[in-house]
Amino acid sequence: MNQLSNKHEKSLDLYLKTATSIMLIIGITFIAANLRTPLTAVGPLVEQIRGSLHISNTLAGMITTLPLFAFAGFSPFAPRLARKFGTELVLLWALTFCLSIIFFSFRTRNADEAARLSGMAQSVGYLLAAFGPMLFGILHDVSNNWALPLIILIGIAGLCLFAGLGASRDLYVSIAVDNESTHEFYTSNKD
Repeated sequence: MNQLSNKHEKSLDLYLKTATSIMLIIGITFIAANLRTPLTAVGPLVEQIRGSLHISNTLAGMITTLPLFAFAGFSPFAPRLARKFGTELVLLWALTFCLSIIFFSFRTRNADEAARLSGMAQSVGYLLAAFGPMLFGILHDVSNNWALPLIILIGIAGLCLFAGLGASRDLYVSIAVDNESTHEFYTSNKD
């Protein structure tokens, strides 16, 4: 009886490993297909992008080259991160980062505003990421338990919920235009 259950467990483990491997291959294939599309779709549009943004041919060529450099730069670190944290978690981090960058462009009308919004939001995010754990450690040391830091964390999460609801409205973040030439550029390129 015990041998039968051991055989059953081994076949179940083999089945789970095979199913997990197949799902991982399918997931990576779908992610790769989604990452390839922007690279191949930009090529035919380079002339139109160059004309609308008033940029040189070299800078327009960099639009398709920069993602390749990014792939080349991050590829050596991917296997180490996958071994340390797991492939699924590393892929989730990468997709979450890509999605967060895409969200900046959803709330702006042009690339300049997206860059400004992204720079501001990432600066605040990095500041919180740098000092947040230290501040929670100080709160823990002052109160000698985790109750106060966790209550503050729940309050911050509630504020983030309301901020997220406000950010999900169908509005654009726009900049105040002080420069006359910039104003002419924005008004001449309106839809």
